Amino acid sequence: MMRAFVIGKVWPEPTSSAAGTRTCDILRCLQKANWELHFACAAKRNENSADLAKAFRCQTHQIELNRSSFEDWIHALQPDIVIFDRYMTEEQFSWRVYQTFPEALLVIDTSDLHFLREARRESLARGKPEDFYNATAVREIASIFRTDLSLIISEYEMQLLESQFPIPSSQCAYFPLFVEPSESSPLSFDERAHFVMIGGYLHEPNRDAIRHCREKIWPIIRK
Repeated sequence: MMRAFVIGKVWPEPTSSAAGTRTCDILRCLQKANWELHFACAAKRNENSADLAKAFRCQTHQIELNRSSFEDWIHALQPDIVIFDRYMTEEQFSWRVYQTFPEALLVIDTSDLHFLREARRESLARGKPEDFYNATAVREIASIFRTDLSLIISEYEMQLLESQFPIPSSQCAYFPLFVEPSESSPLSFDERAHFVMIGGYLHEPNRDAIRHCREKIWPIIRK
């Protein structure tokens, strides 16, 4: 049986964040392929954290940053693949994994491209074109080059990496968010009413999405 080890920035929260849902999607895919699953995180659990052991038969581990005991532990585990949840986690742990067990395949789940988020935020704040070559890009692109494979959430991001940096297409895999089919019969269009957008609006990109929808998209839909 193949052994997969996922290192999370936080414990997945599928009921409160898209990132948590995405991590669970990855675990679900590996479970269906009959991999032995391990998930580790240095953050603390909270009431929204998923019960990974129950949902995916996944062994969970609480780890600490900057501790040499991690090397001993990864050597004993000997995973076939190590998946880092976002570039920050790769920065913290990949060198320890590679130094201790270089045979493992290293994968980064970018979740979103954070440098693209930053470029869009700056573009909106300053009213200037997007500048992809920011400080976040230096770190995130370095993480992508250090790993064997990157999971990318959108086709646009795949194209951006290949055209702007360039990252070889063979080093990226398109892995979008999944949607489970509903068990109930949906209402017909004529039986529905109104319009809803759902998100965490403490997050500026989500607030901007509301503004963009209200000002640009919704008038076209109404028309």
